[in-house]
Amino acid sequence: MTCRRHQPPVTARPSTGSHDPIVDEVFRTEGPRLTRYFRSRVRGADEPVDLVQESFLRLVGRLRSGAVGNPASYLHSIARNLLFERSRRQASKGAPPQYDQEAEIEIAVEPTQHRDMETNQMIAAYRQALSKLPPRTAEVFRLHREQDLSYKEIADRLGISARTVEWHVSEALLRIRRMMDAQ
Repeated sequence: MTCRRHQPPVTARPSTGSHDPIVDEVFRTEGPRLTRYFRSRVRGADEPVDLVQESFLRLVGRLRSGAVGNPASYLHSIARNLLFERSRRQASKGAPPQYDQEAEIEIAVEPTQHRDMETNQMIAAYRQALSKLPPRTAEVFRLHREQDLSYKEIADRLGISARTVEWHVSEALLRIRRMMDAQ
């Protein structure tokens, strides 16, 4: 049994019948990475090499049709699909899958720095708009939004009707929106 660390790297370019410089470049840069990728997910000495070759053969077929924008990225999609197909074949034969598909899912995460900057700008614009409200409207709005008081509680506290409280909150929302949209 050969140890995975001592297996020779894949150096033979897949035979495609042509010398495509794009395939040569992708093979040089992505071949070793793809080999490591398959070796980390597939047991056996020969299967990773076969999967690398199959990946490149499929890539060449797609390149000939002209439907590939980024060959390296497309190659990695092919590799994931090959592993998925392999797992499905093994499952249909009753063999336990040797590849954890869940480990391959990458969660897209929005950059937090940009989001934080936008949030801070929005908060500053909100505070500025709030400071420009008439005093009574600002007071009613703060009681409702910041202290979470109901219209009735605000009306009782300020000695005004609940209908007037509703008008002040609506007016505050309208003015804040206009001021923030203007910025």
